[in-house]
Amino acid sequence: TLFRSHMLTPFVEENLASAAGGTISHQVSFSYFNAFNSLLNNMELVRKIYSTLAGSKKDVEVTKEEFAHSANKFGQITPLEIDILFQLADLFSATGRLTLADIERIEPLEEGALPYNLAELQRQQSYGDLGRPIWLQVAESGYRFTLGSIAGAVGATAVYPIDLVKTRLQNQRSSFVGELMYKNSFDCAKRVL
Repeated sequence: TLFRSHMLTPFVEENLASAAGGTISHQVSFSYFNAFNSLLNNMELVRKIYSTLAGSKKDVEVTKEEFAHSANKFGQITPLEIDILFQLADLFSATGRLTLADIERIEPLEEGALPYNLAELQRQQSYGDLGRPIWLQVAESGYRFTLGSIAGAVGATAVYPIDLVKTRLQNQRSSFVGELMYKNSFDCAKRVL
């Protein structure tokens, strides 16, 4: 698919073909593709529309008509996007109504956020670092510092002569007008070095 799959929640990713019409070829129209991406980009607005209907309650079930009427006031969400939203919500529980839990199941992951299973795995691995001996952590830090220092020294050693030749060419002066001290960069490098 051309959707940003790294941002899809596992629920949406598993049910993507069903939500797209469930055809054997899994092809979707361009308008559906645009509406789906727009819906994912407007999930904050969907949450806002839901909260205007639900108020402070979090377990309110909203019908498609109620949602469409409230969304009409905002004017930034299309009927096709509302259809897709309710299709995705009905894949979890076919009530024809939308809840806050449905929105959270559909809402894409934040930029840089990991899906729950990967975040949990990363959290478990970070706990493993606490059990490593301190001498090993210090040795690893020293090793990385040494490698960084060597890389910096090699970089400076390689760049300094080139920079010196460039500066000499830019600032060359001569005793006669129109006469240059260096013919080219190789001549300059040969004379300077």
